[in-house]
Amino acid sequence: MSDKMKVREGTDGYSYPYTSPDLVVDENGKSATKKFDDISSQFKDIANLSLTKHTDGKVYIKKQDGTLLGNGIEIPTNTVTDEQLTSIIQSKIDDGSLSALSIADGSIGVEKLSFLTEEKNTITNTTDADTTESNKIYFSSLNYKAGMYNNSGSYVSSIGETSDLIDFSTINEIYISKWNKNWTNYGAVTGYDSDKNFIRNYSPTELDATTGTLKGYINITDSNIKYISFTVENDTYKEESYYTTKSSGGSTTTESYLKYGNEYIGTISEETNIKKTYSSKKIDDLDFNRAKWKDKKIIVDGESLTANGNWHTYLKAWLSLSAVYNHAVAGVSMTYTASNPWRTRVENYETDADAIILLGDHNSIISGVIDDTTDDTWFGQWNQYLQAIIAKFPTKPIILASHWKTDAQHGDNAKNKAIAFKNLSDKYGLHYVDFFNDFIFRYDNTESVTKFGLNGTDKVHLNKTYGNEAVAQRFYEELKKIYIPFFN
Repeated sequence: MSDKMKVREGTDGYSYPYTSPDLVVDENGKSATKKFDDISSQFKDIANLSLTKHTDGKVYIKKQDGTLLGNGIEIPTNTVTDEQLTSIIQSKIDDGSLSALSIADGSIGVEKLSFLTEEKNTITNTTDADTTESNKIYFSSLNYKAGMYNNSGSYVSSIGETSDLIDFSTINEIYISKWNKNWTNYGAVTGYDSDKNFIRNYSPTELDATTGTLKGYINITDSNIKYISFTVENDTYKEESYYTTKSSGGSTTTESYLKYGNEYIGTISEETNIKKTYSSKKIDDLDFNRAKWKDKKIIVDGESLTANGNWHTYLKAWLSLSAVYNHAVAGVSMTYTASNPWRTRVENYETDADAIILLGDHNSIISGVIDDTTDDTWFGQWNQYLQAIIAKFPTKPIILASHWKTDAQHGDNAKNKAIAFKNLSDKYGLHYVDFFNDFIFRYDNTESVTKFGLNGTDKVHLNKTYGNEAVAQRFYEELKKIYIPFFN
């Protein structure tokens, strides 16, 4: 090598010509050193940039001297649009996580609630004309059958007479002229729900000093009562008692209403408050495990805990069921019953039912072993009963539930029935609800009986307000866990 040439020593023992990076240039004449300097300067510039939300609501890149770059980016606010909400809900349906969907408070503004099924409808309100003699229907003109309901909801055929059921919406006023003051466990008027199940009795309270009987008007305010019937002791009690029908006379007014589904929920003037209330209801309707039962039908069976319990009316409302078929019979065993044996019950079960709930068998004495199949033991009857139900409904869910502890049934027999129901559920792959070991009603606690017991005193049967609502909640949660076809 020449003495005038710079060299560098390689690691392989040879000498190589030394070339400065400043001497290596690209086609534009920029050396490698210049490029490195430019890159370093750019990194420094980037380090001095930041993001900022401007007064126009957009997010911009901001230089160190405050200059904003570009046109800005719009970021959604905490109020979502209809399209965004629809996209969110659909994605939750697609990935199966809708049941766990949680929307934070305030994240949906009232003005964005157009997703509510809303319809402005005109309703004509008719003011009833004054009651006249032509509107009166006397009890003597009605059809009757032997027997009457006691206050516990059991039908006693050996006493009194009960009229045919009448649509309560057609009735304006009820007057009872005579009622036996000693019949404290019965009522002159009986109210029923939309499925014609017993709800409660009503009696007049004014004492007639001349006859020694009770008389007066009956005021019914329970919105669940859709039908009523009238009860009399004998023909003399029919003579002066009457009800009046709603007249088509009177004045009319017209007002616009909002509609949610098939329900009219208030006037236009109440729109803001209604939307706040029904946005919560709409979100609840989006619960997949609840919505899957809409318009479905269920069968319920048992004895008086179901026949007179009315817990199933809550299920019908909460799950928007189209029908509840109640086959329960008060005062009987679900299997050992000559007048209504399980074989007859199953034969009468409606084939379009989507689920079956069996509660209790409170009145039975357990006998036999779990694999019995003959008629002479409790286990034998229940095995035949369940096998017949499964044969008739091979693809439908069945819930088997033990009864709660009562004053009449809380010892070893009741305990062993609860264990037996659990074992039978396991044997046939049924759903099991354990009221015996896990329920809020305590028959031996005065305060519990007062709150949950029928009439505040019954240590077996439950009232509608709290007791049967508590029963319904347990079945409600169980039904939400059960598979039924929804998308297919």
